[in-house]
This record gives sequence, C-alpha cells and structure tokens, in this order.
Amino acid sequence: MKEKWNVLLIDDELEFHQLFRAAFPEVELFSTYSIRGGSWLIEQSLIPFDLIILDLNLHEDSQAFEKLKRISRLTFIPIIVVSTYADHNARFEVQKRGASDFLSKGNFDLNNWLGILKKVLAGAVGQQPRVVLTFAEEDQSFIEYLGDKLMENKVNVVLCQSVGDHNCMSSVRKNGKPTDFLLPTLSPKALESDFLKISLPELEKQNLRLIPLIIKPCDLPEALKSKRAISFVDYHQFNSCLKELLAALRSPV
Repeated sequence: MKEKWNVLLIDDELEFHQLFRAAFPEVELFSTYSIRGGSWLIEQSLIPFDLIILDLNLHEDSQAFEKLKRISRLTFIPIIVVSTYADHNARFEVQKRGASDFLSKGNFDLNNWLGILKKVLAGAVGQQPRVVLTFAEEDQSFIEYLGDKLMENKVNVVLCQSVGDHNCMSSVRKNGKPTDFLLPTLSPKALESDFLKISLPELEKQNLRLIPLIIKPCDLPEALKSKRAISFVDYHQFNSCLKELLAALRSPV
C-alpha cells in the first residue's frame, strides 16, 4: 500500500473537505466542488488519482445517478459515492452504475470508512474487466445504453467518441490503469474515424484484446478481420448478444 493515496474529493460542502482531510492524514487530498471540475481533472490525467470520492444528493437530486455515470464513464479509477441521504438500496444502485462502494455521511464512523477505503484501494471489491468502447457521435445513444448494461453486469466501462486519434488513445491508457479490452463499435460512420484508420493497427500490436462490435451493417476493417466480431445489428437479439459479449469479456486469454 502506498504511503500517500491520491484522492479526488468531489463535494460542494467545504466542511466535509475539511473533515475528510483531518480524519485521513494518510491521504493526499485534491478538492473540487463541482462535477464539472472533477470531470476536467480526471480527463486531463495530470494527477495519478488512486480513488475518487463523489458526493451525491440521492434524496433530492433526480440527476444524481446520471452524474455518477458521467464520472464513471471517464475513468477506471475506483469511485466511492457518499451521501447524507440514503436508503438500504443505495449501495446496490450506485454499484450498478459504476461505483465501487457507498458510504453514508449520516453514519460517519472513522474505522468503518477507513476500512472501506483500504478495501477499495486494495482491489478487494473484486477484479472487473476494464473496457474502452469507441463510437461515432451518431451512435451515442445506443452505446450509452450498452455501456449501462455492461456496468450493471460489473464491467468497468470508459466511453470514447472516435472523432479522432488522440482522445481514444489516451482513454486506452487512462490514468495508468490497464485496459483489458478495446471494443471498437462499427457502423458506416464509425469507419470514417481516424482512430479506426490509424490507431487501431498500432493497438493491435499491444497486449490488448479487441472485440469488434457491429452495430449497423458495414464491412470489417482489414485490421479486424482476424477478430471474432459480435453483431448487435438485430436489436431484437440484444440480450443474447450481450450475454455473448459478457462471456467473451470474462473468458481467459
């Protein structure tokens, strides 16, 4: 375990930042008071965060779970959600949307919180596949739905719009966390991207498992013809295709 953990705390209450800093001297705390600020820090990848603590108002904010998904789709860094308001389903609901665990501010027990932090940082919550889903803008709605279903099945997902080369490459190497799978989603529009034309052949040379996902009728790029593709073209077969994909993500190399 590191001597100092780099923790990003996203919370709009100054008092909680002060409490957290005083309670956990083993933490190098980086504070931001908004989702937008937290998203920017994560996307820049300037600091190798070990953990994200995200405050959500689960009682009054109807967009709380969407905010969690927005953060979890950016990174493989483990996320612990904290909230003043929570019910007995809170842990299940946040884990379904990409969080590693949940803690209640209304029951701040130092030893319990420290135990959860150590468990998450040590990876005791279980090893989940890490995947990057690339997509074209016009396919975003379907890809977000697929990403949600993968997260519900305990897969860590980062979404990357394939508008070019740079952003997808940085997502594959996000914050030093290794990517297990690259899932290039294929459609006529996606085939126009620089990522598929330029970067994909380079990534194929790395120890990265590629599973092409065909979401609209199109031909496989040359670099992917040797790969086993999964077709989601027939949306009526979505559940069986998802089951096939989950089996592939959990199969040994």
